[in-house]
Amino acid sequence: MVILHFITMNLEYKLNKAGFLTNEVKTYIAILGLGKGTLAEISRRAGLNKVNTIDKLRKLAKKQLVIQEKDNKKRLYVALPPRHALRRYLNTLKEGYNEKESMVLDSIEGLEIHHSTPKDMPEVKFAEGKEVIQAIHLEVQNTQYDEMLEMTNLDTAFRDVTVTQKREHRSMLSKKKSSLRCFYTSQRGAILSPKFKKQQRKFVPYDVFPFEGEIATFSDKVIIVSTDPKKLCVIIRDRCIAKTMRALFEWAWYGIKVYQDNNKKKLDVSISHPRTRMESSHSLGHKPSPVNQMTDGEPLKGKHNNFV
Repeated sequence: MVILHFITMNLEYKLNKAGFLTNEVKTYIAILGLGKGTLAEISRRAGLNKVNTIDKLRKLAKKQLVIQEKDNKKRLYVALPPRHALRRYLNTLKEGYNEKESMVLDSIEGLEIHHSTPKDMPEVKFAEGKEVIQAIHLEVQNTQYDEMLEMTNLDTAFRDVTVTQKREHRSMLSKKKSSLRCFYTSQRGAILSPKFKKQQRKFVPYDVFPFEGEIATFSDKVIIVSTDPKKLCVIIRDRCIAKTMRALFEWAWYGIKVYQDNNKKKLDVSISHPRTRMESSHSLGHKPSPVNQMTDGEPLKGKHNNFV
């Protein structure tokens, strides 16, 4: 009897270490001793109350160590042979572990994005699909800046901006009262007026400046929008990168002025009738790019403005 008690205590210790609860082990050993039994018989043998015993029997059944039978309306609990039942349980644990391991490993890359970035490293955010418009709106709204520098293709950037998004963005920009300098290209020609309120715009023909998407620099941030093959936005916060982008913009701004001065007659032809060009574009079924309907203001009495 003493030896049996010692073996039982040793089993409880080992199964506890394996993850079984103490009362769960007591219930399992009790039902193994009975072979099969009712709730009352098992709880009495395990030295537990019925509520505790039924809870542990459910846990053992979930581990597929115990099954239920009915005998003349009596509910009996039957212990399955430990050798096979426990091996099957171990295999289930291994499968569960392998699945969890795979899930955790697959999550590492995504978690790295959320990990706090050291102060001397650029802060980078990404947005994709429908989230692009909202991400840009919030970034511009939550940033204090005096001037935004922008380069854009009016034909490709943000075609699916909704009317509500336009109104919200215009309202937000009008409250900020910041200035904008923008150079743009479009196969529809110079469809924006050179000046409007605090905005300055310069046009470069698409064959000279075959640029897609949009880049905006303001404060210590740079927003880059790509539309091919899918809509993607990268928001970078870094003073050094923003300073470099400003220098590149100023260089391009000066270069465009030189180009415009050298090609004044050619450009005058495309600029002389922008309204007519816009109307002919509509008649052919081409819709103006909504991204360029977002800025606070109306160029050339038409609604073709830039998003950021």
